[in-house]
Amino acid sequence: MTTWLYAELGHDGPLEITEEEILKTYYPWWSNKLREMGREHLISEQNCVEDWVVVHWAWEKGEES
Repeated sequence: MTTWLYAELGHDGPLEITEEEILKTYYPWWSNKLREMGREHLISEQNCVEDWVVVHWAWEKGEES
């Protein structure tokens, strides 16, 4: 399972989140919004994680910053 790092205001260093945590917290809201827009064909776990990574400017743990 991939771990992602991201910056958030008010924190001194990067925060960590796993793909499992992203799916648990973001997927329900994200998939519902896509359904509301008629974009069911885009709903997948991979697309959800990719969207979260882009929105949060995250980078994979282990990659150089």
